[in-house]
Amino acid sequence: MIKVLLAFLLISAYFLLLSFDGLRAFFTSDDGMNLIMMHGCFTESIWRIAVKALAVCTSAYRPMGGLFYRVVYAFFHFDPLPFRVACYCILALNLALAGLLLRCLSESWEIAAFGLFLFSYHGMLMQLYYNTGTIYDLLCATFYFSALLYYIYKRNDQSSLRFWQVVLLLGLYSCALDSKEMAASFPFVLLAYEFVYDCLPRQWNSTVWKRFRALIWVAVLTLAFTLVKLILPSPMVGNELYRPSLSPHLILHNLSWYYNMLIYQRYFFGPHSILLVVVLMLLVSLLLHSRAMLFGLVFALATMLPVLIVPPRDGFVLYLPLVGWSAWAAVLLASARVHLARWLGLQNSFRMRTIAQALSLMGLIVLLYPIHQRKRNDLRFAIRVDQSEMHDLLDQMKRQFPAIPRGSRILFVDDPFRSEDWGVSFLLRLQYNDPDLFVGRTKAMPNGRVQPAQAFQYVLSYRGGVLSKASR
Repeated sequence: MIKVLLAFLLISAYFLLLSFDGLRAFFTSDDGMNLIMMHGCFTESIWRIAVKALAVCTSAYRPMGGLFYRVVYAFFHFDPLPFRVACYCILALNLALAGLLLRCLSESWEIAAFGLFLFSYHGMLMQLYYNTGTIYDLLCATFYFSALLYYIYKRNDQSSLRFWQVVLLLGLYSCALDSKEMAASFPFVLLAYEFVYDCLPRQWNSTVWKRFRALIWVAVLTLAFTLVKLILPSPMVGNELYRPSLSPHLILHNLSWYYNMLIYQRYFFGPHSILLVVVLMLLVSLLLHSRAMLFGLVFALATMLPVLIVPPRDGFVLYLPLVGWSAWAAVLLASARVHLARWLGLQNSFRMRTIAQALSLMGLIVLLYPIHQRKRNDLRFAIRVDQSEMHDLLDQMKRQFPAIPRGSRILFVDDPFRSEDWGVSFLLRLQYNDPDLFVGRTKAMPNGRVQPAQAFQYVLSYRGGVLSKASR
C-alpha cells in the first residue's frame, strides 16, 4: 500500500502544480447570479433550500449547489478565498473517489494510478479550477462516484441490495441529481455495470427481479425527476441553452465537439469520423477482453448523453465522463507497459515490476505536463483578465465608497463589460450586503439613454482600470 499512497501523492502534487493558482480566483458574474437569483441569498432561508434538496423532484435550480453557496456565504460573506478552498477540497475528495472507482473497475492499482493521473487534470476543464460557478459539476461528481462505488461494493458482497441499502443508494443519487442534471445518466451506468460485469440473465424470476430492484427504483426516480424538470416552471424551462433535442446531427456534432476537446483540437474529428472512433474503441475493448475498458467507454458515452442533446457547452462538462475515458486509456497503457516489460525481461520480480510502473507513470508526467501547461496558459489568460477587471472595479468601489446608504442607485456611464452582463449589479449588492441596491449601466439601457426621472446618487465611469466620478 505504500506505493499506492506514493502514487496518489504524486498525482495530487501534479494536479496542484497545474492548477494551484485557481485558489486565487475571484468571483464571476455567474457567482453573483447564482447567489442572488438562483438561490435566493436575500429572500430565502438556508433551511428552505435544504427542504428543496430533500424533495429532489422539484423545479428548484440545483439545490445542492445552492446549499454550498448559501452555507459558505453565511460563514464568510463576500470573500472568494473560502469558496475556492471549499472547491479544491471537493476536487481532492473526487480524486480519491475516482481512484477507488478505477480500482474497483479494473481490480488493479496500476490501472487505477494511470487512470487517476489522466483524470486528475485536463486543460479544457479550466473552469473547474477558476470558476466557483462549476460547483454543480464538482458536487455531482462527488455524489455520483459515491453512489456508484456503494452499489459496486454491495453488489460484490451480495446478489442484491437490501431495502435500507437501496434507500441509501437513492439518497446518494438524489444528492447527485440535486447537484446537476447530468446525474440522470445513472440508471444507464448501473445497467451497463450489470451487463459488463455480471451479464444480463437469460431467464427472469423473482430472484433476478430482486437483483434489479435497486436499478428499478433508480430508474423510477430518474423518470420522476426528468418529468418534473421538463413540465414545471423553472429557470431552465424555455431557455434555449437547456432545450433538449434528439436530432442525430446535433448528437454527432456534440460528440465530435467534446472528443476534439479531449485531444486539444477543434476540427480533428467530424460528425461521421467520430462514429468510427467509438467503434474502434469498442473493438479494442473486446479484443483485449477488458471489462474495465468496455465499461469505461459506456460510462463516458452514457454520462455525456445529457449534454449531447443540448447546445454544446464548455469543456468543464467533461469532468464526469472523463473517468470513463481515463479507465479505457489506463487499461491500454497498462497493457502496453506489461508487453514492453516482458519484451525487455523486466517482469520477473516485484522490484523490477514496481520500477517499471514508476518509470511509466513518470514518463506520462514528463510527456503530458508541458502539453497541459501550454493549454493552461492559453486558456487561463482570458479567464484571469475577466476576473481581474471585475475584482479591480469592486476593490476601487470599496476604497472610494466604504459604505453607501441602503437602496442607493448607481449609474455606470461607461464600463468594459458586455451589455448583457449583469455581474456588476449582482456582485455589488453582495459586497455591500444590500438587496435594494440598484446598479444601472448606460450600455445596457435602451438606446443607451437614461430617463430623466431616474435619479442616481452615484454616477461613475470605469474605463482603463480606473473608477472615477462622471457627469451624465
